[in-house]
Amino acid sequence: MHEIEALVYELSAPRNLYLKKEIINTSSLQPNEIVAKTCYTAISPGTELGAYCGMEPIRADVSPYPRVVGYCNVAQVVHKGSAVSKFKVGDYFLNFQSHRSHFKCSENDFLLPLPADNIKNYTAAYLYHLGYHSLLTANLQMGHNVCIIGLGTLGYTASIMSRVAGASTFVLTNQQIDRKTLASKNIEVLKKDIGSLEIINKKTHQTGSDIVINTSNSWEDWLLAMNAVNKGGTIVNLGFPGREQPTPNFNPLDPKFLYMKNVTIKYLSALNRSGLAAHEQRFNVERNLNYIIDLINSNSINPAEVLSSEISYKELEAQYQKYESKKHNLFSTLLTW
Repeated sequence: MHEIEALVYELSAPRNLYLKKEIINTSSLQPNEIVAKTCYTAISPGTELGAYCGMEPIRADVSPYPRVVGYCNVAQVVHKGSAVSKFKVGDYFLNFQSHRSHFKCSENDFLLPLPADNIKNYTAAYLYHLGYHSLLTANLQMGHNVCIIGLGTLGYTASIMSRVAGASTFVLTNQQIDRKTLASKNIEVLKKDIGSLEIINKKTHQTGSDIVINTSNSWEDWLLAMNAVNKGGTIVNLGFPGREQPTPNFNPLDPKFLYMKNVTIKYLSALNRSGLAAHEQRFNVERNLNYIIDLINSNSINPAEVLSSEISYKELEAQYQKYESKKHNLFSTLLTW
């Protein structure tokens, strides 16, 4: 019998994170199964901190606890079943497994093959995908102006993808950050208040914000989004307005915004991972991620910019605590395994 001891992070309750041991028997692999060793995972701060702190799950079918955390994983095949044709031992791939050292899965699960060079660069690819998916959801067109509320990890990746798409891009944030990197990419960072909307209007020849991507949960930011969006414009919620927030002192569906402006509100809902031909569904997770990977390989985007630090997997809880303290301006974090 050949056994691998896997370490899996699990939350048994809010702020009760521990490493659970699981045994993977490599001698009993099904023909279409593989065993993989995780090389890197990346923290998705909003999702993972919500789970760590005990926020109510977004999906009704997800049990609050126990639960695993994380979904940005780059791994290497160490064993494969006799019928596996997509991979050979030693190949690397991007997947949605949680923070864990090893895992067993089917070749038919979502596993995206990766080049062997600089594999850590691809760990944050899905975080860029979420920004890209937001722009596709908003039906971005050439010449549009995009306003992004919040400059956390997803606000940053959304702003980068907006510029890759050629949109005039503005970010509203009150975070104390080094703005030089974004300024070098022609992304303007403004104070997160109503006065910045007039600056956007002036800089866009009074055309304003055609698309607002709201990465925040706060009602105050939702009110700003409704003020910011143009008549006939679109708000895409990459955050969850009202989640874990007190009742607002205004009507979040005020007709003076939504009716008079004829605003379209969209959420960044689930997308098919793969399967349909491109002529049936042009954009899915697989095709989108392949596009992101091509952008990384051509140096059009630099994932290092969204990784605030690189740490050992053993430091995960300490990093969660840093995020929760809000004393540190952190984007994502790369975990090495």
